[in-house]
Amino acid sequence: MNETEVLRELNQDLQRADAQRVVYLEGKSDLPIFLALLGSSMPDTEAPTPGSSRLPVPDGVEHRGVLVRGLSGRSRPGSGSIAVRDRVDLAARRGYTGVYGITDGDGERFATLAASFAAPGPCFRWPAYCIENLLVRTGWPAAWGTAPDWISVLLEHVPYVALNRLHRELLQSLKTLRLAGFSEPKLPEPMKTSEDVRSALAQDKHLIEGYDAESRFLHQVADVEAAIRSSLDEAHALVNGKWLVDVFAPRTLGPHATPQRCRDEWIAHAVATGGLAEARDLWQRITGRPA
Repeated sequence: MNETEVLRELNQDLQRADAQRVVYLEGKSDLPIFLALLGSSMPDTEAPTPGSSRLPVPDGVEHRGVLVRGLSGRSRPGSGSIAVRDRVDLAARRGYTGVYGITDGDGERFATLAASFAAPGPCFRWPAYCIENLLVRTGWPAAWGTAPDWISVLLEHVPYVALNRLHRELLQSLKTLRLAGFSEPKLPEPMKTSEDVRSALAQDKHLIEGYDAESRFLHQVADVEAAIRSSLDEAHALVNGKWLVDVFAPRTLGPHATPQRCRDEWIAHAVATGGLAEARDLWQRITGRPA
């Protein structure tokens, strides 16, 4: 992270807001959802892109005097949870006030995420896998018909959750063994010898030696199923809400229901129903202002 560039950007963002406050989200696509959770719509501030009737999503919107900004890959140090935390941490180290961030839960258990969400901040985690789960929690749009049985729907996603847990487990082991990516000489590191590599592999080979993928998968399936059945909060902490918005909803509504249309209609529903109490409460805690 280039701290000079990030500090320059922080100053620019704070100056864009009347209240000298900024809330960072992981990505630009989070921005319209976040505003919808507050019961507000995106302002129509830009012209449509050529050949499209859809308005492009800006990187930031001032809401109640506070800049809400969804990071993009073009910004430094990029987008995602690490980029949000880097900005907030740097602001805290340099004595900046009014800089906040909200990141996804990414599969952590609900109790851990709820504690982070309730903490003083300045960086919070959604009490769910991602912000799309909170969009789902605003309710099934009435125009779409009868609301699904969400526990049953979420249970259908257990194999994907279990496989992704295995992926993270193995990836961490491969990182420890230095097998997660290609190896190459780098400055200023000294050149590795064959003995260096052999010794490191021998030390940590137990991490993958005899790894029984089938039994580990079945263990994860049982754990995830039990958690989902225990509560809807736990289920939304484990199942990626993007799957529900971009895959489940279009599949349920039929061939003309594209992922973007489902997302837009769900956002409109959230705005019309006043958003989500948890998000409005967090906003008031952060800003001292009503949503």
